[in-house]
Amino acid sequence: FRRVLFRSLKHLGLKPLIIDKSERLGGLQNFSPYPNVWILGKNYSNGRAFAGAVAQQIQGEKIAVRFKTTVAGLKFSSKENLFHIDLKTSKSLSHVTASYVVLGTGVAPRTGGFESSKHILIGPGAHIEKPQFRNHRGYGIPVSMVLLSRF
Repeated sequence: FRRVLFRSLKHLGLKPLIIDKSERLGGLQNFSPYPNVWILGKNYSNGRAFAGAVAQQIQGEKIAVRFKTTVAGLKFSSKENLFHIDLKTSKSLSHVTASYVVLGTGVAPRTGGFESSKHILIGPGAHIEKPQFRNHRGYGIPVSMVLLSRF
């Protein structure tokens, strides 16, 4: 959605700026080795390939991106009719102004309060693509996997 939005804004003559706290575009898709069945036209590529395509397209459109950056402050000035945005990296603070702000918060794996360990796999990610469950027992019976859903 955000990819389409930023392209549309650029094609409308605006100058979008993407602020991303990670070092690459694509969010959780970067860690997914699975076929992407949720995005039309992309169900034959995995999440990593999709994330790479997103990054390539944003770069090709020459849309500005600031990686490893977070929003440290956001204030709207009704006098100027502008947003004042403070940006922070590990090395610096900077300030930009914008007429509009689109907030994309991304997604995170649902953990249900559990922490990832050698016995608890939280996905998505390549680390759960081919786990070794052979000869493991759960609740006293051999299992291949115990799946907790909607916890």
